Amino acid sequence: MGNRAKWEGWAWSFHQFGERLLRMAAAHLMWVVCTLMGGIVFGIFPATAALHGVLLGKWNDRGLPLPSAFWQAFRHYFWRSQWLGAGTVLTGAILWVDVVFFLRIGTLWGL
Repeated sequence: MGNRAKWEGWAWSFHQFGERLLRMAAAHLMWVVCTLMGGIVFGIFPATAALHGVLLGKWNDRGLPLPSAFWQAFRHYFWRSQWLGAGTVLTGAILWVDVVFFLRIGTLWGL
């Protein structure tokens, strides 16, 4: 006898909502732990990629529990997300320096 037979209608929907909310909270807690484990700088990008993969459902079809799926996704996305994150941070830093430089040049020339 499955859970569905005991619950009907709105009660089942409320139960499913609670399960999804708990799963999301646990996944975000794992994101925080993996980010801190990577020393923030080396952990934020793979932890974010793993969180996205797990919440999207890409790693759930293997029948693994949430912590195992998150850890496998973290290891899988580690180097790819590091390169993508480094490129994003480098691009942002270049744009920031560019804006600051031209704002200072504009104030020096009275523009």
